[in-house]
Amino acid sequence: MDSNCYRIQVNGTDSHLNSNGVHHSGKVKARKPKWNVKASDISKKTFNPIRAIVDSMTVEPNPSKPMIALSIGDPTVFGNLPTDNQVLQAVKDAIDSGQFNGYAPAVGYQSSREVIANFYSRPGAPLEAKDVILTSGCSQAIELAIAVLVNPGQNILIPRPGFSLYKTLAVSMGIEVKLYNLL
Repeated sequence: MDSNCYRIQVNGTDSHLNSNGVHHSGKVKARKPKWNVKASDISKKTFNPIRAIVDSMTVEPNPSKPMIALSIGDPTVFGNLPTDNQVLQAVKDAIDSGQFNGYAPAVGYQSSREVIANFYSRPGAPLEAKDVILTSGCSQAIELAIAVLVNPGQNILIPRPGFSLYKTLAVSMGIEVKLYNLL
């Protein structure tokens, strides 16, 4: 076979197209494709203890006690945070308008950032839309904050007990974590 040949397998039939555009085909035994993708250094450094605990949990509820559902990061799982009807209607209106069917700006829509800046502004600490960045949830916000404030080889202080994602993200970025105990 030509060393500049492209091999494609479809439904157990091998097709070869060489650099001259000559096509060859023949029946071959189907085999499972093998991937040769190596994990990144960052992924090798990443360990999320919450996932390790939650993914291995099997809990039988006590029928004589009411369950307190803390929802492991998603307050909507057990109905703890129902979406307000005004929010649902705003989402429906946005979909119906057809104006928001693509990607939003990376920092969020200007109008949304203005509303948030106005809401959180205080006389001694005024905010403008340019001071606000919208993220896809808390995890992305934490990752962004760590990435813009700390360089690999530097360190950050994290309270213990605290939210484990800070350590998970920092260590994966090559940032040393120093813990301090809360009283």
